[in-house]
Amino acid sequence: MNRPPNATGPARRITPADRPPQGVSAQSERADATPRPNLQARPPAASRPSPSVRPPPAQRPKEPAGKPSHANRPAKVTWQTQARQPDTHTDDREAVRLSKRVMEVADCSRAEAERLIESGRVRLDGTVQQLVPTRVRPTQNVSVDGQQPAKGVAPATLLMHKPAGVPMETLLTLIDDTHHQPNDRSGQTLLARHTKGLQCATPLEPAASGLVVWTQVPGIARKLVDEGSLVEHELMVDVAGPVSAGQLAELNRSVVVDGRAMLPARVSISQTQPDLTRLRIAMKGYWLGQVLQLCDAAGLRLLAIKRLRIGRLPLRDLPVGQWRFLLGYERF
Repeated sequence: MNRPPNATGPARRITPADRPPQGVSAQSERADATPRPNLQARPPAASRPSPSVRPPPAQRPKEPAGKPSHANRPAKVTWQTQARQPDTHTDDREAVRLSKRVMEVADCSRAEAERLIESGRVRLDGTVQQLVPTRVRPTQNVSVDGQQPAKGVAPATLLMHKPAGVPMETLLTLIDDTHHQPNDRSGQTLLARHTKGLQCATPLEPAASGLVVWTQVPGIARKLVDEGSLVEHELMVDVAGPVSAGQLAELNRSVVVDGRAMLPARVSISQTQPDLTRLRIAMKGYWLGQVLQLCDAAGLRLLAIKRLRIGRLPLRDLPVGQWRFLLGYERF
């Protein structure tokens, strides 16, 4: 008979009476044995939530009848011109897309036909038509100017002289042929494609005037917006009354705008009149309300703001309320 290695004394034979009853463990026989907890055992059924009494998942509130699911979302405001709706002639079964007629006239693909339309080279009954979704009737005349291959319309950047008292939303109405600078040296023609996705990279307050940049070019938008704190702006600012030496020193100190510490501006007196003083300010970056806080900190009452330069581009002789294209060699 095998004996445990630590057993001492003579071996004793185990009889059937010494064995525990079937289904009873040896530890249960010992009165002083403490049962070991079973960590893998599930809790009693009474303590577990029944599937029938579990709370239902959170449900979204139902939308009112007759309204789409996006009715309560805030409208996205964009500064873009509203293009004139084309004459679709949806009720005329014989009307076809303008691009299809251009494909027949110019013997080109659909993509080339759409580029011809967007570039302003397609005339419908003698009038330039730049809207691709336009539908035309068989009786209408479609012609294409020139024989050169169709090219895509390149993104444009516009420089504008903003008038004082005009908000940025209303300023978009000035981007048309009427307000285009007559002696624009770029030689470009305003197309409907140029007014899509325009971004104002250098906005001004409604009461301010001066140079404003509208662009479709991602690189220019990134330089003037994301890296705008590195671009210098030159302003002509009118304040009421005289400016003392202490106030001028206060203007040249750094200010905090919306919790952001600004680099100190370079401020000098340009002109002095009995009732006002004209200041020339050069600062890195321009945030709406920055000049007003600068004048309030110095105890001055702001009268007018006019932006003369952005980076290396001056306003020059651009008339008030007019705009022109950015030339190829001009850089900010």
